[in-house]
Amino acid sequence: MTTAEVLPSLPQDITAQWLSPKISVKNAMIQVKKIITGTATLVLISAMPEDGSQPISVCVKGGFNPTMLSQFPFILSLYTREVDFYNNLAPRVPHLNVPRKLWAEKSADNAVVIMEDICAASFVFSDPVETWPVHRVKKVVEQFAALHAATWGVEAASVP
Repeated sequence: MTTAEVLPSLPQDITAQWLSPKISVKNAMIQVKKIITGTATLVLISAMPEDGSQPISVCVKGGFNPTMLSQFPFILSLYTREVDFYNNLAPRVPHLNVPRKLWAEKSADNAVVIMEDICAASFVFSDPVETWPVHRVKKVVEQFAALHAATWGVEAASVP
């Protein structure tokens, strides 16, 4: 399902007014900690609740590079598939080890996922050319097996 809501198209379009209700924080003040550009853009944000409670670290991921979207229009389908994954498939596999989704939606122009900021939890992204030890590869294979086991025999049409 596609939303009628206008989704941010640039990192600076992510405002406290837009973000607060999506992360269930009333009138948050937000601070952009880091913007990571790539095929998709990750905007790492600290949201401070108005009641002074502990800040929440979130990652807002989406197609926040209009130039890339205009040059490679197919890339929007990758963003929408990720939204579909978080909304429709990940809930079917509750033990799957993925960042916790707070909100995910797509429109005709963009798709956005708001998830926990795993960098704030001291996780790091691996270097893609780094050789992994066997125990790490085994964990990834176990995750793929869990995903496939939970969806074995599921008709593609039943999952957007």
